[in-house]
Amino acid sequence: MKKLTYLVVLLFSFATYAQQSIVNVTFHDVPREKMDEFLTLHKKFHDVSISDESTITGGGIFAHKYAGNYSVATYAFYNSESDLEKDTAAAAAARTAYWNSLSDDEKKVVGPQWGNYNKMAVYNHYDEIRISNENSLFWEAENLDWSTNKIMVVSKYNVKWGMNQDFNAGLQQNLKNYQDSRIPVAVYSNRHLYGAGYSFNIYIFYDSWSDFAAFEEGNFQPMNETSKKFWASVADHEDEILVMLGGIDSETKEIDYIK
Repeated sequence: MKKLTYLVVLLFSFATYAQQSIVNVTFHDVPREKMDEFLTLHKKFHDVSISDESTITGGGIFAHKYAGNYSVATYAFYNSESDLEKDTAAAAAARTAYWNSLSDDEKKVVGPQWGNYNKMAVYNHYDEIRISNENSLFWEAENLDWSTNKIMVVSKYNVKWGMNQDFNAGLQQNLKNYQDSRIPVAVYSNRHLYGAGYSFNIYIFYDSWSDFAAFEEGNFQPMNETSKKFWASVADHEDEILVMLGGIDSETKEIDYIK
């Protein structure tokens, strides 16, 4: 499989800061024993939903490992909210055209597959829409290689009213710590727009579990004043850990899984 180098710009859609970008995140409660089947069907029905009218610009597929109450998270990126709405309609039309193109024998196979996929995708799922812009955190290490299964830590925050300045100062200090450690390979952020979710998310990527552990082991230090003010500004906080499984090709808009 080709390298997923396009994920550098597509996974969190931060390459072009001249305009905002929208991410639609869906959290799926897929039984662990059905994960392979779900991922196979997810790619199949995503890919047949693509047409010339599609407005999706990229995305990512992640397996949940620690914290949270879901097993798979799918990220889909758009240039605007209106593009998200247009893509929903375009995908439905493309699936209808695909179904109409099938023979009766093919429909006997695909019909149950679609029903089974929908059952897994919809059961206990929930969504949120988030937004990034020129003020979002963005940092990537040199020679970033997206061809392997990255570890992603999602740090989620709700900020107390009127304390954004202390919170943002702490974020900048944390970003410098990530950079100076030379262990994380990418850091991004976005803000909540609609649905369930924290007001501010940070996404930290590592090449391996050992790199993640190494950063955490070296990160135990006494708090300075910036850190104290940062945590004093936080109303709620939680972390989740996921493994990146693949993304969406920028040209074909089809899903590619990392092998």
